[in-house]
Amino acid sequence: MKRIRNAKYRLNVRRQPCLICGAQADDAHHLRFAQDRGMGLKVSDHFCVPLCRGHHRENHTWGAEKTWWALHGVDPVAWAENNWKAFCDAAEREDET
Repeated sequence: MKRIRNAKYRLNVRRQPCLICGAQADDAHHLRFAQDRGMGLKVSDHFCVPLCRGHHRENHTWGAEKTWWALHGVDPVAWAENNWKAFCDAAEREDET
């Protein structure tokens, strides 16, 4: 799968509420487990989810990311896939006008 970089999409993600606490997100967190990263590569931007700074920091220090999400009862991959589709659909509608 191609690694997508899209600054407008990352801004869209940061404008959403934190998936854990509902506060305004500060960061577009890349789901590290969602795609093979390879040496020095981030996962694609379409695997970004909104997190406030505190939860973003907690996620990175936790270690086992999948477990962290499970403990919070959140399916971040489903959220990312749905948000990416909605973003692309909206962009396509804009291009048609």
